[in-house]
Amino acid sequence: PGEKVDLVVGYQPYYTASWSGVVNNGKGFWKKYLPEGSTATFQIGLQGAVIVNAMTGEKQHIGYVGDVPAIAATFRNLRDRGGTDLRIVAALGTSEQQCNIMLVRNDAPDFKDGKEAVKWLGGKQTSAPQGACSDRFARLAFEQTGTKPATYLNQNVEVITTNFRAGKLDGATVWEPTASKIEMTGLAKRVATGRDINAIDGAFLVMANDLIKQRPDVVKGWLESEIDA
Repeated sequence: PGEKVDLVVGYQPYYTASWSGVVNNGKGFWKKYLPEGSTATFQIGLQGAVIVNAMTGEKQHIGYVGDVPAIAATFRNLRDRGGTDLRIVAALGTSEQQCNIMLVRNDAPDFKDGKEAVKWLGGKQTSAPQGACSDRFARLAFEQTGTKPATYLNQNVEVITTNFRAGKLDGATVWEPTASKIEMTGLAKRVATGRDINAIDGAFLVMANDLIKQRPDVVKGWLESEIDA
């Protein structure tokens, strides 16, 4: 304890529920709480699964991720299975409308509610960043409404944006701020959220257990900087 550390942090500027990491990076709050001389290198991940993969490969120590990657990290990467021991240490936020957002093409009909909109996607072309919180929402929405799309593709938020622009998608699930960006640029319209099917999403802070055990002072310091953020 007290010795300087060099941390590598995976964060998501493209996911509003984990924007405390963006603030912590920009404002440098962590410098106030970590030992003098410590460094923190922030690396961008397009989605949480990318960050968890980097942490599993011991290339990152701390990760800002959504609920599905966070939960998966804690049971798929245990040492007795040949992986890396990762732990959830804090909840960054919960919502019904941060990661749980369904968009459809602009010429889709007007729907009376979100469930009707989900049902409209039966037999149509859909996608989501699979392995992410939006994927969990899409699958839950399809299950609750008995909807079977013709395709349910694995696409990241950039590809989804491009495909809406090209008219190749009928619907997709994404997170904020991408959802609002797609709406504001007139590429698609929002028709359903977690509020329609009583589904909550969340973002979490994940850390390597080696860091937790060896440097509890660093873990505490980072969490204090999160409070500031």
